[in-house]
Amino acid sequence: MSVLAYIVSGMLVFVLAVWAYSENYATRDVYGRIEILETRIADKREELAHLRAEWSYLNRPERLNELVSKFREHLELTELTAERFGGLVELPERSFPTSTPGTADRQGTAASSR
Repeated sequence: MSVLAYIVSGMLVFVLAVWAYSENYATRDVYGRIEILETRIADKREELAHLRAEWSYLNRPERLNELVSKFREHLELTELTAERFGGLVELPERSFPTSTPGTADRQGTAASSR
């Protein structure tokens, strides 16, 4: 009986060793994929920072003013001045709903019970 127990124990140790070996390499594979993804994320962040810097450079007010003056007639642009904007007194009064939330649908009629 003890010989059988040794054989079963040896087989169990062998099976567990094979399982641990395969898990080790599966874990290494996952870590490799994580490293690749982290590298790609870092590259995309760097690309995004570059694009933001380029966007800021292209949207400089002095550059935009030059473009507006250059293409004003072609694009039928008008000059943007402070007088073109209205004041707060010119805004219409905001009307607030008189019903409580949930009692009226979007058309203002009473919502049917469902």
